Amino acid sequence: MFFPELIKHIKPTDRVLEVGPGSDPFPRSDILLEKRFDDDNETEAQRGFAPPLKSGKEVIYYNGGKFPFEDKEFDYVICSHVLEHVPEQDLQLFISELQRVANKGYIEFPNIFYELINYQNVHLWLMNFRDDTILLLDKKKFNSNYIHKIYREMFHNPDQYMWHAIDRYKEFFFCGYEWGNNIAFRLVDDFDDLINVEDFNRYKRYFAEQANVVKSNSFTILKRLYKIINAILSVPIEIIHRMFFVDKSKYFVHKTAQLEKRDLILINKNAEIKDFVIIRTYSNPVIIGEYTQINPFTVIYGHNSVIIGNNVMIAPHCMIASGNHDFIQTEKPMRFAGSLTKGPIIIEDNVWIGANTTITDGVKIGQDAVIAANSVVISDIGPYDIAAGVPAKIIGNRLEKYPKNNI
Repeated sequence: MFFPELIKHIKPTDRVLEVGPGSDPFPRSDILLEKRFDDDNETEAQRGFAPPLKSGKEVIYYNGGKFPFEDKEFDYVICSHVLEHVPEQDLQLFISELQRVANKGYIEFPNIFYELINYQNVHLWLMNFRDDTILLLDKKKFNSNYIHKIYREMFHNPDQYMWHAIDRYKEFFFCGYEWGNNIAFRLVDDFDDLINVEDFNRYKRYFAEQANVVKSNSFTILKRLYKIINAILSVPIEIIHRMFFVDKSKYFVHKTAQLEKRDLILINKNAEIKDFVIIRTYSNPVIIGEYTQINPFTVIYGHNSVIIGNNVMIAPHCMIASGNHDFIQTEKPMRFAGSLTKGPIIIEDNVWIGANTTITDGVKIGQDAVIAANSVVISDIGPYDIAAGVPAKIIGNRLEKYPKNNI
């Protein structure tokens, strides 16, 4: 889910159903409804190859068709990134079932622009949202043996910067809205029905509003996409990051902080970099998300890139080090042997990292995770997991009613 902030009308006493939670249910959901598939490979593909569902909530599996609930059994129903999987013959029933079990809810889905650059075989529709109506175009209308494969090679290679672009422009790539009583949808026959001049002008205004992120607002939408893709495919990373700038009035860097190769450090709005923080980029970027706070004496070595999401709290005296000395070879001193790496360090949104924690090369920490103080993280931590120790191990999960141990 890319827009949890749009879910505004769940009351404290509401009973909430989530249809198709994937691996990451919305925290407020009470009951989870999942479709049962024929084999494990299909199940994995349908959830986008994300980790298996991990939740202490009640999960009900069904075989499609009518939901196994009474009329208006729930006060609110969430359906995030499911609609694009529903075949045409089931679409009317599926939407009517969402309306039958609750009077209000939230729907989110990828739109046509996301689908065209990150083609998903299990997605059946090119989609848009206009005039309070979901528009759906059969994806068979645009099919190619190689165009989609080439884009997926670009999108899913080890480089993470396209993912960052998707997150930066999420309002361009995804649609989400709350509905009440009725979900309006319409099947269309061609691209001009799906996307029209009204959409063009809307997105043109949207990109103009992003002028604090992108240097020029004179490009059309397609030219902007082309420039991002061309940069990732063909030019050095320094050039990519000269495409971006940030308004210095929008974030805080303490005067004692040391930021080396400043043009490779991308700081988003309302981030805070406190006293005596050191960030060294070498030749790859360090990206710091919105409202993220890096507290005093923390050191970030971005040798192979460090990507930090939004609303991350990093306590004092932490060490985040991307890259390793090449200790495999023995012909020359490690001091002069170059480096090894497993890839960038990625810290997703809403993570809390306790004081004196060390995070090593190639680690990914999932959204909403908690890392206890004095931990050494040498392997990936999943979303909502609570980890502690040397090396850090999972001791609980925030979605469980009771963590396995206290931190």
